[in-house]
Amino acid sequence: MKPTVHPGIVFALAACFSLASASASAADMSLPASITSSKTITFCSAVNLPPMEFFSPAQKPEGVDIEIGEALARRMGLTAKWENIPFAGLIPALLGHHCDAILSQLFIKPPRLKVIDEIPYMYSQEGLHHESRGAEAERA
Repeated sequence: MKPTVHPGIVFALAACFSLASASASAADMSLPASITSSKTITFCSAVNLPPMEFFSPAQKPEGVDIEIGEALARRMGLTAKWENIPFAGLIPALLGHHCDAILSQLFIKPPRLKVIDEIPYMYSQEGLHHESRGAEAERA
């Protein structure tokens, strides 16, 4: 059985990912009072996985997931706050209410779905690219 994570957060983030909700705001969604009163959503992220999330030379979180989180917060009329959590601690931090959502390279896996809700927003795969043996002759 999943611990209680506010369903409004999952709905709000899912709605913001869809193009139909470009004008969604925190007032339109059922978010926890802590978010609506502070106008801040706190994301946990393992900020050491470039290019998705990393620290700039000025020690500011940057990367694809950071940009997505900032855009989601803006669409909801909120400010994004970032908590740098080691990867192994992301789910415990969410369940311990140290953040409102995880935005990091956390693949959707059945064991994780038993304890948290996840929204697919990116598809990735591993691959190996190599140059064929005849490539040198073709370039000459």
